[in-house]
Amino acid sequence: MTDAVRASAHLEALRAALADLRRYAQSIPKQSVERDRDAYHMVRDALYLAVQACIDLAQQRIAELGLRRPADFRDTFRVLADAGQVPGALASGMQDWAGFRNVLAHVYTKLDLDRLHEKRTCDLEQLEELAAVAAAWVTEDAPP
Repeated sequence: MTDAVRASAHLEALRAALADLRRYAQSIPKQSVERDRDAYHMVRDALYLAVQACIDLAQQRIAELGLRRPADFRDTFRVLADAGQVPGALASGMQDWAGFRNVLAHVYTKLDLDRLHEKRTCDLEQLEELAAVAAAWVTEDAPP
């Protein structure tokens, strides 16, 4: 699989997860997420997939450009900001998302449902902004 095809697949996964999250914000109230195990898993998994797709896109961009290897997922976005690939404010927000991804993936403690609700309803703009930035990378790297 070429880098452009891989990046396109990650971008499509991100866009699909964002579409799911927008739909869930309209159709799955906070109370359902708190009480219904299936609703909880739908929301949590869509958030996880969206953030992981962002990380995958960022790591692929770093590899394509030959930038320094990030220390962890959070550092991935710092590396891109330092290289002028993403705005600093977006990188900062995505670092927070990368930390939240670890909470979603590893369930260190009981997941804070208020934070989950806030992320799924209020904080998607940063993921959408990264999708737009990554779309430019994919277009830029597509063969003529």
